[in-house]
Amino acid sequence: MKRIRLRRARAKDWQAIKPIRNSAFVLAYNCMQELNDKQLEEMVSQDAQSANVWYIERLIDGSLIGAIYAGEDSLRFGVNSCEISYYLGEAYSHQGYMSEALEEVIRQLFERYDCISARAFKDNEVSCRLLERLGFQLEGILTQAIRGYGNKVHDDCLYVLKK
Repeated sequence: MKRIRLRRARAKDWQAIKPIRNSAFVLAYNCMQELNDKQLEEMVSQDAQSANVWYIERLIDGSLIGAIYAGEDSLRFGVNSCEISYYLGEAYSHQGYMSEALEEVIRQLFERYDCISARAFKDNEVSCRLLERLGFQLEGILTQAIRGYGNKVHDDCLYVLKK
């Protein structure tokens, strides 16, 4: 059952994405800093111009619940690959929304790429399990790799999914 729509960002989305994007829940497991209103407006404007950004909207009520980004694969060189990152509002987690969204994004990305990388903090067990359920293979773990939100240092799990 399709419960979400993946769509391009719209200029007005910055207000809806702000409480999700800047929440402690999202910042705790992503390499991101809290953004002010001006920065959020600029981010959403850039997102709107990219074919590699998908905003996740719930069909039942039109709520914006998260986002998925595809970009340059920071770990591979000279191969046809990309790297994905994503976040979802806490109120919508553990309900299968991100699985549904990533399945579609992965399908689209495999029309252009041969392999997709993803990274997740080791202590973000939910995200690690999600990637594994989607068929990603754990390639390795960089220990004490990222200082994140609240000055916490995380181990970084490196995943890959091949076409």
